[in-house]
Amino acid sequence: DDYTQISIFPDTDEILADVAPFLRANKTSGEYRDSQHYLDVHSRLLKEDYLEPIRRGLKDYKEAQIMGGTIKEDNLRFYYDVKLVKMKCDESRGITHYVQFSVRSHVPIDWEHSRRLMYGSLLVLSKDVFETTVFATVSDRDTTQLEKGLVEVTFQNNLDQIFTSSEFDVFVMAETTAYFESYRHVLEGLQEMRDVPLRRYILSIEKDILPPAYYLESPEVDMSCIAAHGRCLAPVEILDEDDWPDASQTILNESQMEAMKLALTKEMAIIQGPPGTGKTYVGLKIMNILFNQMRKMKNKQSPILVVCYTNHALDQFLEGMLQFCRSGIVRVGGRSSSEALEKFNLRELRKNPKMERHVKANMTMNVKKRKKELKTVASYIETYWQQSLKQETSILALDDLLEEVSSVHQHSLKDPRRQSDLNPHVIRVWLRATSADMENHMTKASIRRLAQDEDDYRLNSHSDEGSGPDDMGDIDDFDENKTKKQKEQFRDIARDFKQFENREIQIYQRALMLGVNMSDTEQESQEDEWQESGNLSHSKVFKLLHSVQPFSETDVTAITDVWDLELRDRYRLYKYWVQERKEKLAGRLKALTQEYRDILALKKEAINEKDVCILRSARVIGMTTSGAAKHRAVLQKVGSQTVVVEEAAEVLEAHIITSLNARVKHLILIGDHQQLRPNPTVHRLAVDYDLEISLFERLVNNGVPSVMLEEQHRMRPEIAQFIRHIYPSLQDHATVKFYGNIEGVASNVFFLQHSFEEKEVDDSTSKANTHEALFLTALCKYFLQHGYEGSHITVLAAYGGQVAAIKEAMEPEESMYKDVRVTSIDNYQGEENDIILLSLVRSNKENKVGFLKTDNRVCVALSRAKKGLFVIGNLKQIAFKSNLWKKILATASQERVTGVCMKLVCVNHKEHETYVSGHEDFQRDVPEGGCSQPCGVVLMCGHICNLTCHSWDRFHQSTPCRQPCLHTCREGHPCPLKCADECGPCMVLVKKILKDCDHEDTVPCHKDVSEHVCNQPCRKMLPCGHECRGACGECFATGKHAPCLEKVEKTWPICGHKNITECYKDPADDPCTTKCKETLNCQHKCKGTCGGCMSGRVHLPCQNKCKKPLPCGHSCEGPCGGECMPCGKRCPTRCRHGPCTSTTCGALCKPCTENCAMVCAHSTCSQRCLDECFSKPCTRTCGKPVKDCLHKCVSLCGEKC
Repeated sequence: DDYTQISIFPDTDEILADVAPFLRANKTSGEYRDSQHYLDVHSRLLKEDYLEPIRRGLKDYKEAQIMGGTIKEDNLRFYYDVKLVKMKCDESRGITHYVQFSVRSHVPIDWEHSRRLMYGSLLVLSKDVFETTVFATVSDRDTTQLEKGLVEVTFQNNLDQIFTSSEFDVFVMAETTAYFESYRHVLEGLQEMRDVPLRRYILSIEKDILPPAYYLESPEVDMSCIAAHGRCLAPVEILDEDDWPDASQTILNESQMEAMKLALTKEMAIIQGPPGTGKTYVGLKIMNILFNQMRKMKNKQSPILVVCYTNHALDQFLEGMLQFCRSGIVRVGGRSSSEALEKFNLRELRKNPKMERHVKANMTMNVKKRKKELKTVASYIETYWQQSLKQETSILALDDLLEEVSSVHQHSLKDPRRQSDLNPHVIRVWLRATSADMENHMTKASIRRLAQDEDDYRLNSHSDEGSGPDDMGDIDDFDENKTKKQKEQFRDIARDFKQFENREIQIYQRALMLGVNMSDTEQESQEDEWQESGNLSHSKVFKLLHSVQPFSETDVTAITDVWDLELRDRYRLYKYWVQERKEKLAGRLKALTQEYRDILALKKEAINEKDVCILRSARVIGMTTSGAAKHRAVLQKVGSQTVVVEEAAEVLEAHIITSLNARVKHLILIGDHQQLRPNPTVHRLAVDYDLEISLFERLVNNGVPSVMLEEQHRMRPEIAQFIRHIYPSLQDHATVKFYGNIEGVASNVFFLQHSFEEKEVDDSTSKANTHEALFLTALCKYFLQHGYEGSHITVLAAYGGQVAAIKEAMEPEESMYKDVRVTSIDNYQGEENDIILLSLVRSNKENKVGFLKTDNRVCVALSRAKKGLFVIGNLKQIAFKSNLWKKILATASQERVTGVCMKLVCVNHKEHETYVSGHEDFQRDVPEGGCSQPCGVVLMCGHICNLTCHSWDRFHQSTPCRQPCLHTCREGHPCPLKCADECGPCMVLVKKILKDCDHEDTVPCHKDVSEHVCNQPCRKMLPCGHECRGACGECFATGKHAPCLEKVEKTWPICGHKNITECYKDPADDPCTTKCKETLNCQHKCKGTCGGCMSGRVHLPCQNKCKKPLPCGHSCEGPCGGECMPCGKRCPTRCRHGPCTSTTCGALCKPCTENCAMVCAHSTCSQRCLDECFSKPCTRTCGKPVKDCLHKCVSLCGEKC
């Protein structure tokens, strides 16, 4: 079959197939037959790389379902009780759905850091153990919603199954561990491609490489940017090798100069840069020359496209370009972390009014036109969606089913002998479902859906346009005022909706109080009896709706009089009509969805046209490989003739090919295939089909001309010697020979052997080793104690599970390690640091070492350190499985830098050595980073430092002396503080005579008596004849005495009462405190005061107990002066089944839902206890044996025997 016709998304047959699909290996030796052969091979391999984990995961799932075992989640992650909650039309993402999954079935997940349900992840949903499937992709990732078990998805196939599903249908959802987003756009690009650019080299492996065509216009090149200090370089005839300067005249070494020549004179250039050799540096110099050359050319040149594997590498490369290119750069993608590049981001440039001149007015109008069309279609979709929801939660009216109910059945339903023709609820009457207002009948699921609508409004009100890693995004005209207004509207809607939701929940709760069973099907009612007027209860209606199967079309045709049908058959006929309506609605929704997607595609094309205008005006475009594949349509129109790929050896070949446009004439690949290779998801495809071989490596292995940089500027020679097992010709630059030694250790490199076993990590196939995690955490602290900055130390681990284990070990002292980076080997490719601590992790009885036997990863792991490298692992086990490790350990043994213990050297006591093999050794022997001896240094104050030997603050510039202070005050009082503390004033209390009053008072030693306020009593006579009780110092300072507080009797002028009060108080200003004693209207005595009751004119409310009889017969316990409140005593009402369960007598009685107790041997009431009983008293003879005589009772049934 034609690879261009193969669906990007799989179908059910593919994922359930037992037969392996047709695959051919990547042709690593020799040439491809033609473009079709090449594209076919890579398309099939790439699709199988994401498809095989799904196939394998579903096979495991089905086997576990049959055998009853635990479901392995190595390939697929499963989510259960998945339900459709809401549909949404989004002008950026298209038609999306919210789905709810159970969070109870999972161990707690840290959604903030988890890679589950990432934007673009592929999901498989099924209701029948994956016999039929629906595929979806995650369209938005909101961690707060994920914690509630809610995710927004876009369904990609089988929309009929989605649109005919209801909120009661339950799915199982599987998520593949292969990140689908990185496959999807590359596969699309491969299918669109008809011919491979530069096929002469990529397919035919031609070794005679031609010069770039654009040098024919301007062959003279300015190379002043690489001139050595103090030298001037004349312009060079680029294609004349004799005209090139010697490397000694430049800032480049010999191999870098060769790389420069290759890149500038050949249309296909491959530059291999071993660790630390400056491949990015050379790449920037190449870009500098190309950039200058573009400015010289008369004809406008297409922008240079720079492509990197990671966002981090792209940011670094473009930041380096800012030194010589201050404008003309466009960074595409929303995941840049560089502030310097923020103004060059395409999203920012779109907002720039200056860029509008590059965009034609009709393009902007086209975007607006498409947006209007999208809103129109969205309104239709919303209408049909609401109609489809209505049929799940209520009984439809005949008007809703006119297309589905035949004319014969309509005529029968409206038969005036059976039912009034004017009754709009004829179907409810026919189904006996009119016992209550069905519009207010809400299931829990309905309430959940309404609550989600409100959440959705809230989500929209603060959503960020960059919620997913959409590199291009939408380019709606930016209007800040409009945005603010929309946010306010959303807040208003959310608030109004919350009130509506609360009202509906109140209706639901009220229905429960009235005894209406509104629960989901798990609490099915046992009743089959009739309600009043012969109608069914809500629960019975609900049960029938969701339990009966619809009639077949043949059965329906045979029915003439619908009123003659049994009740169950009526519901079957109704279900047939609803099913027909559901399928029609689904068909309309499907058609509208496709129309919406088509308009969205047209809108995207219009947006792309605007972006093309902006990008064509640029000189350099920066993108990641995945971004380039995703936005290949834009790149094809921009038509960059020069493409520079950094990290080219880490990227799958298909990713690079889809980054190239049809007009590319100059390709520069920079990387190192001996470091990290591409990492396919399926190991079998990587090894057996050579999918892990990059375009870079394939061309090098086939002898296409390349240059390897040979002088490294990173690693000290003791570290570099281990890398020469991989790069024998690698040389050291002079600067690396003068690094200082790492303090506190006997050697700058050490390989520590241990045999502590690894462990499995929950929810993944990753590994962790607790011993190594704790040891490296302690070693890291040891180096921090020696004054090394945390940012100068990196802890690397071979597995992601170990990264988490190390971070967990650091948590108790998190602030100490805040600047230390802990990451995996794979994530640290291309980076470096002064000190590297490396955890190899693997150690087990099976002698499995995983990818530690891969030379490429070993190369990366051992080449990140500049000054110090410290490795811990089960080295003997790893060397047993790897020849490279065997050579490395042989070198380490020869240099005496390996063993089961690591030697530490005290920086203060050089003769003192400590050997450590576990984390506990650090705490016991070097707790402060020095050694176990006392410090013993004489401090500036004359005391001896009494701390344990410490490596921090070795010169005691900031170490405080904790000995007692030896200073005394002038009165001879000793200082109570520590030696390092500032003495301050003497606070010893002494007796002193005060000058102003001659009182003796207690004063702090340092304080002058003139500043002290006397605390002794004043005792001077006041005008009233009493002594002043105030403090002497306060009276003196204020010039007046305190109010007299002596108790005296005074007469109140208004009422004539006499009361005891303070001397200073005036009865004319204070209310009288005599008790009122008046009799109130309620006949109780007033408990207020004369002043409070305004001399009897207004009395306070009575506070005695009310005791008035309430309607229930109890007495009111509230205050007499207030309104009587509902009774708070226990409700006395009871039925034969027990007392009322309401909390208080004043609350509405909770209805008893037990069966009616009107039961005898002759009859049974079919009502519930709460309903009105229609059973008449039994008139038959009792017939029970009389207790005393054993004769049968002749009284009526129910009377006392």
